[in-house]
Amino acid sequence: MAVALLAATGWAQTNAPATNSILGTLWGDISTGIGSVSNYAVAPYLTYAPSAPKKVGGGVLAIYNLSKYVGAGVGVDYLGQFSLVSGNVQLQVPTHPLSFISTNSFLANLTLIPFVLGGIATPMSGAGTANGGLASVEAVGGDVDFLQFWGGNFGVGAALANWTGAGEYSGKHDEFFVKWSKGF
Repeated sequence: MAVALLAATGWAQTNAPATNSILGTLWGDISTGIGSVSNYAVAPYLTYAPSAPKKVGGGVLAIYNLSKYVGAGVGVDYLGQFSLVSGNVQLQVPTHPLSFISTNSFLANLTLIPFVLGGIATPMSGAGTANGGLASVEAVGGDVDFLQFWGGNFGVGAALANWTGAGEYSGKHDEFFVKWSKGF
């Protein structure tokens, strides 16, 4: 509801949203060409799900950062077979906990990003009797950005996740990921 209210305030008299809104930012990135799109992150990850039939798997999460604190995206999970597709919202707080050391040191430039993620998903072939139903994904975690390359930031992180409504794949999931992000 809040996203809809924010988006609604951004429409101007033209067909394009105003550039000071969330939709305006997205519209500007899309209309200038995919090569100029910024403010996104891609995170492939490994998953350990102790109660699932296949305990080890992986996936990928692609997030478009609407601001440096809010992102939205899609995730695809694989645990022995294609198990879950999700639409997610992530709330995050980038911090520089060691910035007091020096402005030019490696440690001062480390970015710690704690986050929470919530998503609506649909179980697929690997989720047994819940196939095609409605599921949810909740996660809390953090990552550390420590290297810049390819015009973006590289980091590593971990999350504790919980799936509900995903049949035999419901339950706790431990995730470990690498992330490349561009923008915020």
